[in-house]
This record gives sequence, C-alpha cells and structure tokens, in this order.
Amino acid sequence: MKALFKQVLAVFFLAIGAGAWAGLQEGIDAYDKGDYQVALKELTPLKGDRRAQFLLGVMYEQGHGVPQDNKLAAGWYRKAAEQGDAEAQYNLGRMYDIGQGVPQNDKLAAEWYRKAAEQGDAEAQHNLGLMYRQARGVPQDDKLAAELFRKAAEQGDAEAQNNLGLLYDLGQGVSQDDKLAAEWYRKAAEQGDAEAQNNLGVMYRQGRGVGRDYKTAAEWYRKAAEQGNTDAQHNLAMLYDMGNAATSEHKWAVEWFRKAAEQGDVEAQNNLGAMYHQGHGVDKDYKLAEEWYRKAAKQGNASAQHNLGIMYHQGQGVSRDYRSAAEWHRKAAEQGMASAQYDIGMMYRQGLGVPQDDRLAAEWFLKAAEQENADAENNLGAMYLEGKGVPQDYDKAVAWYFSAARHGSVEAQYNIARLYEVGQVVPQDLKLAAQMYHMAAGHGKAEAQNSLGMMYRNGQGIQEDDRVAVLWFLKAAEQGNAAAQYNIGMMYKAGEGVPADLVQACKWLNLAVLGGDENAQKAIKPLEDKMKREEVEKALAMAREWLARHK
Repeated sequence: MKALFKQVLAVFFLAIGAGAWAGLQEGIDAYDKGDYQVALKELTPLKGDRRAQFLLGVMYEQGHGVPQDNKLAAGWYRKAAEQGDAEAQYNLGRMYDIGQGVPQNDKLAAEWYRKAAEQGDAEAQHNLGLMYRQARGVPQDDKLAAELFRKAAEQGDAEAQNNLGLLYDLGQGVSQDDKLAAEWYRKAAEQGDAEAQNNLGVMYRQGRGVGRDYKTAAEWYRKAAEQGNTDAQHNLAMLYDMGNAATSEHKWAVEWFRKAAEQGDVEAQNNLGAMYHQGHGVDKDYKLAEEWYRKAAKQGNASAQHNLGIMYHQGQGVSRDYRSAAEWHRKAAEQGMASAQYDIGMMYRQGLGVPQDDRLAAEWFLKAAEQENADAENNLGAMYLEGKGVPQDYDKAVAWYFSAARHGSVEAQYNIARLYEVGQVVPQDLKLAAQMYHMAAGHGKAEAQNSLGMMYRNGQGIQEDDRVAVLWFLKAAEQGNAAAQYNIGMMYKAGEGVPADLVQACKWLNLAVLGGDENAQKAIKPLEDKMKREEVEKALAMAREWLARHK
C-alpha cells in the first residue's frame, strides 16, 4: 500500500479565470508552506475546482487547518475524482481499500484505482496490480497484475519494481526468469525499497540471476535490516550463524536475530532461542532459550513448539515435565513436523507424559516415517518385528529397517546386521551381516564395532583377520563396551592380532568386569593367578587411568 496521500508538488491547471487561478495558486503555496489557515481561506471559494477539492480532501484527511475528518476528506476526494482528477481518484480508491472515511469496499477501490491508472498514475497502477494479484474486488489475474506493475515500474515506482521482480522470481503472470527478477529487484533496491533489498540479497545468497556472492548478499540484507525489515534481519543473522558473511562470529547472528525477534518475527524468535540453548554467540542460558521458544511457539511455530517440548523433556530452563513435553511435541507433530511426530511416538511407546500406547506410537512413527525420518522408520520396523501396536509382519519390519538404513539410521543398520547374522526372520547371510555391521561400525556404534570384530576374528562373512579384529575391538572398548573390552583382553592374553601382553589383558578384563561382562568375571582370576603382583597392580593402575579419562 502506498503513502496515505500525495503532496501537491505539481498541479495541472484547467482553464479557469485569472482570479480563480491566482487564488488556487496562493492556496497551494500556502499549503506547501504549512500556512493552512491561509490555504483554507483561498481554496474554500474555489470548491468547484477539482484541484481545490482534492487539496481540501487532503487537509481534512490530515487535519491541516481543519478538524481531522476522514468522512469529509472522502467527500472532497469524490468531488474531484468525479471531475477526472487522477490523484483524487487514487486517494478515493485507497480510502475504499482500507475502509477509511467510507465503508471498506474492494470493488469500489478497484474501480477508482482503475480510473486513476488509466490516466497513468503509477501508484494507482501498482495498487490495482496488487488487487489483481490478491483477487480483491477483481478476479485473480497474475498476467494483468504483471502488466500493471510493469507500467508503474517503468515510471520508477519502487514497490511496483519489487513486485514485478517477485513475479519473475516465482514465474507467475510472466515466464520465470531469475535474471529479470534480479534486475527489477535491483532497480527498487537502489531506490531504498527494503523488501527489494532483502529479495536481492536472497538472489545473491542463492546465486540466482546473479553470481553467488555471500558478501554482496550480506550488504543488501544489511541495508534492508537497518530499515527494520525483519526478513532481512533474520536472513543476515542466518548468514552470520552459518559463517557465510564477512565474519562468522555468532555474536552478530545473535544481534540480528534479536532485532527481528523483538519485532515479532517468529522464526527469529525460535532461532534466538536456539542460540541461547546451544550457547552460540551468547552464554548458554536455558531460561532465556525457553522464553524465546515460548514466544514463537505460542504463535504456532512448529520448530519452536518442538524445541520447547525438548526443554520440558530434558528439564532445561523449566522443571522436567513429560506431560508438557508431550503437549508441545503434539502441537508441532500435528503441523506435520517429522521429528516431533517421532518424539510424540516415543513418548507413547515409553508412556512418558501420556498413557503407554503402542498403537498410537506406531501411528505417529508411520507419519514421521512417511517423511523419511530414519529414527521413526527404525522404530516402526521394530514394532512390526515384535507385533506391538501393529500386526506382526516380518516383511514390513525388514522393509522399514532397510529404508531407515538407507536414510542414515545407524541403529537400523545394526538391526539388519543382527537379523542376517543369526538368520532371524530372514535367511542367514553372513556376508550381508558383515557389510551392515561395517556401515554401523563406521558411524561409531560400539556394539557394531564389537560384532564386526567378532566376524573378523571368526572369519564369518568376511576373511579372517585377527589384526583387523583387534582394531574394531579397540574402537568399541574405548567407548566403554564391556563385551569388546573382554574380547580385546582375551586377544592380548592369547597374543592373537597383537603381541601377547598380560598387563594389557588384565587391564581390559578388569574394565570389562566393572562393565558387568560375565565372561570377564570368569576369566579375570585365572589370569591374575598367572601374573606377578606388580604386574596386576600396574594393570589396575592403567584401568584406573582409563576410567579417569572416560568420566
């Protein structure tokens, strides 16, 4: 929407008498000087002249020299508009558009905008284009909107230039063209239009229509951000947060997120909460994180609702409250957020904050799984395998496990490996089991590392290699896996894959005992009976050092 009214800087005079002409000019001059009483005195006798009528409308609308009165303003605009005054037609259209001084009426707004637009009024052309774009008072028609925006844009109207750029950007009403979109955004941006500056920044950020240039993107974002444009403030913050701007300091991201958040930008509020939650650019502060998440969550932002649910789940910034966690996860889940659907599914699975209900857990897992959420796919596979919440179906269980594995679920990769290693519900396939253990082990899953070590140790599905077995046992053992600690201990004892070393063997077996491994409990005493006292003490000291490092 354009400015509320147009100042009279240039007037087209109709052929009127010299005296009237002089009175009109004196009225206009007085108005421009702010001498409204003189303007009123000179213009009132000329109330049959359309320019005098227009200016009297402006005076009543603004309360200049007369009591502010939108109804009278509209009346004067109508008199001038009916005599063909384009500016009055525009202003009368605007008053119908916003319901000021007259009942709001999109159809009449469009009619008056059209009369002014047909006389070449750029602002009327732009506003009529908006009405076609938004289907207000006229049928929706992006092609006509584009034509009207172009007429206004070619007269230098910045908002029309930005909106024409947007149509090229989206390919609506015109053929999609990133280059032309950027050109029109630039014309408006160079006139100081904040929306266009932000849009041009986006084009540079994405490398569309212009070469990708994060520095230039930041410059345009900053110009718009400094005018208070919340989208630009948020976008500039994102550049700083991701390290794509001139500096990657998180503190600048925090400052721009804050500016946008304080203006009510919900995404910025959520992101500012995340900065406090993670301690990026500010000291970690769960209380402030919770406050910003809540502001955005109450406005319906799904990410913020999910994040607030996490804080209630973990007791960060608020007292741990599984019921509240479930409520916020559900709000986000109902908006289709896959991670929230998975979380509410887990709460039903575990009976946290909601009654335990495998059927509802499976329903939520399915919603998330259909969006390729790997954790949900893995859990859905487990439920089909166990027949919990869904009818038992081994084929579906295996299918969901494989889908989860493809989408990066380490747990699913491990689960598939176990099924094929033991031949449970699928034909035994040790080669495939080894491959899947290798995938999970490579992502750091200790149980998979230990199992892969066993397959190398025994030559199952893969060529026997004690040295490689030792490497995988060590990776798992260093993560505290008791079974792997037992296995590496026995390898040191036997000198298989590593040189025999009873002290190392004793160290690892003692750690495995502390981890609850029953085999280690049986093996430790016979080993220590073969060792010298000082060797056992050294092994125990090494075990204590390991524990100290892994607190």
